[in-house]
Amino acid sequence: VNDGTVAFGSAYHNWGITVPYMQKSGVNFNQIFEYCNNEQQKELAKKAPVHEVLLDMAVEMLPSPLIAQKYRIPNIWQGDLESEIGTAMLSCDSRGPLSLMITKIWMDPHAGEVAVGRLYSGTIKHGESVWALGAAKSERVQQVSMMVGSDRIQVPEVTSGNIVALTGVRSAAAGVTITRDEDTTPFEAIRHYSEPVVTVAVEPKSMKDLPKFVGALHGLAKADASLEVSTNQETGEALLAGMGELHLEITVYRLEEEQG
Repeated sequence: VNDGTVAFGSAYHNWGITVPYMQKSGVNFNQIFEYCNNEQQKELAKKAPVHEVLLDMAVEMLPSPLIAQKYRIPNIWQGDLESEIGTAMLSCDSRGPLSLMITKIWMDPHAGEVAVGRLYSGTIKHGESVWALGAAKSERVQQVSMMVGSDRIQVPEVTSGNIVALTGVRSAAAGVTITRDEDTTPFEAIRHYSEPVVTVAVEPKSMKDLPKFVGALHGLAKADASLEVSTNQETGEALLAGMGELHLEITVYRLEEEQG
């Protein structure tokens, strides 16, 4: 607790506290108790806003990529650590070979598929050609962006150690490795230890939108490997399988919100 690795508070009321933040702000436990007991948590949120407390914790406690990659790379990449790309990833070298792992895909109504991932080595630039390992051909990066909260900010290039968002790499999916060399050893695949257990039939409001609808379903399945999309061979219905009713409800909601 004293070293700042533990925080407590109320996300609903937007306040949080750690021992280091108490020392910095002058807020103490007795005051916190009084604010809560007197239902003055809004006032407490002004003195100890939860976003500041959590950001301070992240800055102080989470290791930088320069430190973390030295011990994390051997656990997620089974290639030769003494190779050029291996040493570049261990040292988070932005001048080394490109090595990027895609962790998420989402659909942007204007840009289409956006692939988000962690750049472990090298620098990725707008307009260059890259390989999504396992794809039949290289693809051109149309946009390079950095994530600032929920906003996607376009930039000319992004260096290693950062989270990057790409458009144009249609072969990308969660768990796929992006490089400039198609013979590079990929990162370990993302494993899912549970199989889909609930299947529902889904259809568009208008059957003329069926091709677009099925494409959107497959786009969601690329983003979430625990989803499965198939077609009933007897009825022609599109089938969506997931981990449970809530999982499928969220997926349908995303389909409506992101795809219209």
